Amino acid sequence: MFRAEFTLSKRQLGLLMIAAGLVTVVVTLGAEVLDSDSFGTLQKLGILLGVMSTLVGLTLLPLGDRPA
Repeated sequence: MFRAEFTLSKRQLGLLMIAAGLVTVVVTLGAEVLDSDSFGTLQKLGILLGVMSTLVGLTLLPLGDRPA
């Protein structure tokens, strides 16, 4: 994987973005459960960013093994 000629494919980039988005959403919601204060602006932005990252990742999956 770490060869000089390694190229990240759009499918791999999509999987990375989906994973990052889901982790962001889970961590943000977990912080809300632990904190139990009102849902703040940064938490809303974190959820929005995580959902957007997941959606972009889902659109990259069907593009296959073309270089990103």
